[in-house]
Amino acid sequence: MAEISKGEEGYILEALAQALNLNNGEPQAKHGAATREPDQVIAKGDALLGGYSNILDSTGFFVYNQFSTGETLTFNYSNLQNARFDGKQITNITYDITNIASPQGTTSITLVVPNDPTEGFIAYRPDGTGDWQTDKMEFRVVAKYFLADGTQVSFTKEKPGVFTHSSLNHNDIGLEYVKESSGKFVPINGSSIQVTNEGLARSLGANRTSDLNLPEEWDTTSSRYAYKGAIVSTMTSGNTYTVTFGQGDMPANAGGISYWFALNTLPVARTVTPYSPKPHVTPDLEPLPDPVPFTPEVFTPKTFTPENPVTFTPKPLETVVEPSVTLTKVTLPTTPSPEPLPKVPDVPTIHYHDYTLTTTPSILKEVVNRDQTDIHNKQIAKDSDVIYPLTVDSLSSNRPQTTSLIFEDYLPAGYAFDETKTKSDNPDYDISFQAGKNFVTLTAKASLLEDLNKDLSKSYQLVAPKLYGTVQNDGATYSNSYKLLINKETPNAYTVTSNVVTVRTPGDGTTTTLIQPQKQNENADGVLINDKVVALGTTNHYRLTWDLDQYKGIEVDKDQIAKGFFYVDNYPEEAMLPDSESVQIFTPDGQVVSGIRVTTYASLSEAPNALQEALAKRKITPKGAIQVFEPEDAKTFYETYVTKGQNLTIVTPMTVREDLYNSGKTYENIAYQVDFGQAYATNTVTNSVPVVKPSKHNTNDKGVTIDGKTVLPNTVNYYKVVLDYSQYKDMVVTEDALAKGFYMVDDYPEEALTLNPDGVQIMDKEGNLVKGLSVKAYASLSEAPKAVQEAMAARNFIPKGAIQVLSSDDPKAFFGTYVKTGQTLVVTTPMTLKNTLIKTGGQYENTAYQIDFGLAYVTETVVNNVPKLDPQKDVVIDLSHKGESLDGKEIAFNQVFNYRLVGSLIPANRATPLVDYQFNDDYDEAHDEYNGVYKVYTLVDVTLKDGTVLSKGTEVTRYTLQEVDTEKGQVAIRFDQSFLESLTDASEFQADVYLQMTRKAAGQVRNTYQHTVNGYSISSNTVTTTTPEPETPQPETPKPQDPPLPSTPPAQASLLPSTGDSQSLLALVGGGLLLGLAHGLSKRKKEDN
Repeated sequence: MAEISKGEEGYILEALAQALNLNNGEPQAKHGAATREPDQVIAKGDALLGGYSNILDSTGFFVYNQFSTGETLTFNYSNLQNARFDGKQITNITYDITNIASPQGTTSITLVVPNDPTEGFIAYRPDGTGDWQTDKMEFRVVAKYFLADGTQVSFTKEKPGVFTHSSLNHNDIGLEYVKESSGKFVPINGSSIQVTNEGLARSLGANRTSDLNLPEEWDTTSSRYAYKGAIVSTMTSGNTYTVTFGQGDMPANAGGISYWFALNTLPVARTVTPYSPKPHVTPDLEPLPDPVPFTPEVFTPKTFTPENPVTFTPKPLETVVEPSVTLTKVTLPTTPSPEPLPKVPDVPTIHYHDYTLTTTPSILKEVVNRDQTDIHNKQIAKDSDVIYPLTVDSLSSNRPQTTSLIFEDYLPAGYAFDETKTKSDNPDYDISFQAGKNFVTLTAKASLLEDLNKDLSKSYQLVAPKLYGTVQNDGATYSNSYKLLINKETPNAYTVTSNVVTVRTPGDGTTTTLIQPQKQNENADGVLINDKVVALGTTNHYRLTWDLDQYKGIEVDKDQIAKGFFYVDNYPEEAMLPDSESVQIFTPDGQVVSGIRVTTYASLSEAPNALQEALAKRKITPKGAIQVFEPEDAKTFYETYVTKGQNLTIVTPMTVREDLYNSGKTYENIAYQVDFGQAYATNTVTNSVPVVKPSKHNTNDKGVTIDGKTVLPNTVNYYKVVLDYSQYKDMVVTEDALAKGFYMVDDYPEEALTLNPDGVQIMDKEGNLVKGLSVKAYASLSEAPKAVQEAMAARNFIPKGAIQVLSSDDPKAFFGTYVKTGQTLVVTTPMTLKNTLIKTGGQYENTAYQIDFGLAYVTETVVNNVPKLDPQKDVVIDLSHKGESLDGKEIAFNQVFNYRLVGSLIPANRATPLVDYQFNDDYDEAHDEYNGVYKVYTLVDVTLKDGTVLSKGTEVTRYTLQEVDTEKGQVAIRFDQSFLESLTDASEFQADVYLQMTRKAAGQVRNTYQHTVNGYSISSNTVTTTTPEPETPQPETPKPQDPPLPSTPPAQASLLPSTGDSQSLLALVGGGLLLGLAHGLSKRKKEDN
């Protein structure tokens, strides 16, 4: 409990209770960074801390090298031991620290946050320009305190919190201040820190120890003069304490400098302990002695004998004689003869006592306004002219000579004395003023004394001198008297003290309510949406409270009224479109208020001069456009609403601009109430529009993303669309907005994909199945629900053709379960590739849209490629002549030749693995004889998963399997599954097969083969050859021939299983020799012929 002690220095100017105790340090506390991790964590003694290591008890410090303007960092403090509220332990504290302004020419500062919450934070800045008003840094701190049971501390009048803001220096290096407290600033008597007109709690002049003529340093918590640089702020309502710390640069150069800002309750003001009654003391008395036995005597009454009665005998009456008058005749007197006068006596000597009588004049202090209306005990407006006439009764006649006449007046704190006006209006006095004490002295000049003493036998009436000034504070009481000193320092000296006069300004929170204009944002349903995310196109119904109730019964002069009344909405024109025609103004009982015009100005410079001056006085500079509410007749407004203390409510609707679509922009709105030339700011309302980022990706059956990759036949595309509701957490919307529903539109390529609606799945981020959504396909957008058509048209989104639409069955339930909780949902839509696209190849695209509250947001477009499968067939003599096609040519009877089967090129970067690559040739067994001899080669460089590279032209026969049916003329060659699994999807693949045939019949032969990739077969081109009838051979004597050289058969592939019968296997084993000799045998036959 701080107590006022007759103006004694060091005491708070009001009696304040204290329920919050943050007096003791918490060096053991632990702090965590909730917004982002610090750039480094340092310990006590680190070079960066310098001297702070000696004065701070914290052991760990978070360091943020760049704390940017506009950024907010949140810190949580736990493991607290000493903090208390109303005797209960505080276990957790959170601070939200916002960088409001960085030093001029910079966009950030270095921030250091100790682990002890009572030690605040340190800000590092470079030296600046020397202009503290423009080159400054400001930090808003929002503090919350939590008890052990998890409840948040809530302050009340009975249990307030009194915060100390100390060590507020003002010197040639910098100026420190606090402002915008959610509590009420209360000065300390004798402190240099006062609340100024600009709303800052700071020292008006330099307050070094030498400047204040103190015997010891005040800027330490242990100094008895610590209050010289301090002020307190008391919180009597709410559960969050907000204050802004500031520092401005001063002219002296100091290089890089740092400033420490702390938030605690350390008592720097003098305090008194509340009275505690002493406990009742029971005296230890000696026991009473035993009573003395007493036997009372028996009372025996005496016998009463009455006296004999007395008999009264009246006397007889006397006879009354009637009176008679006798008249006697009188003789008139004769004329007397006068005697001579006696002799004149001598003059006597007279003795007497000499007395001097004096009178003391009565004096009177008055208080009037500019209209000379008495305002004693009245409520007046802040910044009103207050005039003090110092009236003295007539000086009595026959008074002694007056040698001096002095008026002394200690003006009340917050009264701005107009020395110039006072001197001008009182030319008969020498006037001196001590600003530090607000003490004025008026000393009568010699000319006035001469006039006053000209005729002492007559009374003299002084003209009352007047003191001029204005009252500067809200919620203040100004009580004042003065002293009149006559004939000071003479035997006839005497002093007279006047009466006390009092005026008050509204807004003290006790006698009158605080002047607190309010601003709230509501939606169309009247639900509060302050600090909420709002959808594009939402109408914000800003509710403004014109706070006039504290003015009830106020007395002001006509000039004060002429300053006008305004309410200014500094709305963010880059985000909002005001609707002035729909503005509503009404009283608390719902009566519509008329006579107030609503005007929108592009800037303050276009507004009325009175408004510009009022805002300039408070150094308020609206950012851009403003909406101004102004009574058409100030006097009528004053008499109707102001003096009656009737609050007004203004509802001004504004719509979120389309320009903010998906910007994530945060916009702020603040308003100002201006009465009698004084401006008061509302709270700032912040809202933001969401950034909605739905996304779409294509995945394979294993969930691997395959965006942009090549898709092989029979592939199922598992498209995953992420519906992003994360920005909508705790959002409040109107019923009509909910009615617009929630949708997902999938613009799939119907020419390439087949829908599988039964396979659609929707999961939340926890992997739970989402219900309450329906899926339906439409041939075009024109068939879709109207809400979908309108949302798509509003953003000029035009699907190419068919669409698949997912919709919420119950939008309100869906909103409450998934949207308002900030969920992200994953929609999986399987679609199978149409193999018709394989014949031509190409690419297909897929785009999706998320529609919320009638607004459409687009995903990225997913593109996939489809290779053209183009198998080719040719006829060649052998591998060495593969460039010499026999297609359309003759093949001799019994000629050994090869059908070349060229497989399709499978591109690299595949979405799905190559699991099937085979050749099926239904050859003409009546004309061609096939004995199972074949060879397979790569046509491109092929990379295996282990990094092995099979160069182009590598024989890979051993990695294949063959099935032959000679009776039907069918041969099937496919790559072994193990080999295909060893291929990397990042490598392309292509192979060709050589089937060795012998022509055994004449005629025309047509041949086509089927090429199969991943289960999809496609026909090659057809080759045609002819064989003429053979001539009858003439017998010849055979020439002896050398036996053929033996040839080593090719090694059997380890991956090649035994398939078919032994004859087929034997033919395959000999295939290498036969294929290798094919060309030689053909050549020899030609030579022989």
